[in-house]
Amino acid sequence: MIPFVKVSSGLSQGDLEGVKEFYTDSTVQPFFYDGPPPLYATIVSELIASLKPSSVLEFGCCAGRNLDLLRRRLGKARLVGLDVNRTAIDAGRRAFGLDLRVADESALANIPNSSFDVSFTVSVLDHIALPQQTIAKLADITRRFVITYEICNDQTGKIEAMQDAGGNIVDGYPFSYFHDYRSLFAKAGCWLLLDAALPAFSGSLGEFYRLQVHCRQQRDFGGTILRSVSAAAPPASPLQRGLNLLRKRASRFKRFRSHLKP
Repeated sequence: MIPFVKVSSGLSQGDLEGVKEFYTDSTVQPFFYDGPPPLYATIVSELIASLKPSSVLEFGCCAGRNLDLLRRRLGKARLVGLDVNRTAIDAGRRAFGLDLRVADESALANIPNSSFDVSFTVSVLDHIALPQQTIAKLADITRRFVITYEICNDQTGKIEAMQDAGGNIVDGYPFSYFHDYRSLFAKAGCWLLLDAALPAFSGSLGEFYRLQVHCRQQRDFGGTILRSVSAAAPPASPLQRGLNLLRKRASRFKRFRSHLKP
């Protein structure tokens, strides 16, 4: 059963300005994985590694724990992380020795187009009240795939209240929003290749997470990625079911493109 959430379409000036103040130097979210990484983190890292990118950007990297997982699989690829949290960045630099930078979404404007083969986010865009410009710039600086792991729902807007793990109705997590990523990335010139339910944890907002792959080049929409990521999907998992559906979708797309050839 999907947990209860109350969503509001109204936004205040505090929503637009308060989020950076909240997350700067915040220790609300853990900087490191305590023990083996959760399934979603493993799937995201294996998915990206299967694409064999030479450069990857994580926007909203916290201390870089996901980039550290990637480094173990990618070896010499250039990995860069951006985050507003100075405390997390300092901790990650000491722990991982990665290229981590204190920056918000405005820093994306200083990155040349197509600078990274892959960019990705893990529960970051869902904390930006109006993410359209950020998504557009992420698309610009990415050459092949933008991969997102964010909370999604049929209704978009600010999460005012939610059901916690114990079944109680509580205030929504600070600065958390549902967005229509399919539409937002389409406006940024991307094709949605993969959309799979992949809960982060049981109960509360954990049930609403989805893994999405948005491709920047039309030639990547034909299904090449599906063969690459199959190994990253456990049998009968939400991701594997999503891949099965997308194989059919890619086949239809190929037939459609064949009719367009002169």
